[in-house]
Amino acid sequence: MLNLNIPKIDTALAEEGAWVEFQPGISFLIRRERTPQYVSAIQAIHKRHKRQLDAGTASNEVIDAAMAEAQARHILVGWSGLTEGDDHKSLPYSVDAALAILRDPAYQELRDWVMEQSRDVENYRGQQLKER
Repeated sequence: MLNLNIPKIDTALAEEGAWVEFQPGISFLIRRERTPQYVSAIQAIHKRHKRQLDAGTASNEVIDAAMAEAQARHILVGWSGLTEGDDHKSLPYSVDAALAILRDPAYQELRDWVMEQSRDVENYRGQQLKER
């Protein structure tokens, strides 16, 4: 195995997810975008909608919903400090709750942020590399 003198990704962290603070008190557990599970899910979406994609007739809504499902199942895998309602009741993580959030146009900014974080290699460097 190579041991180059350049930063590398902690593959376990990329697969399990890294905690990233969204704002004080709210953090999300985000897997790296290039995990095999997410790549497979995206390939399945392309395969399922190939005819429409090739013809340029694929509905943006259908593709967006499929992408949100893949992101909820394989990218956004946990959170801490997220609350709902006027009484700020703690919202426990579940794939269904993540999917509801990621499909809601009102939370598009959060969805974009989650995907940006999943692409940010610095989130997946080991702690020892961050300290260098």
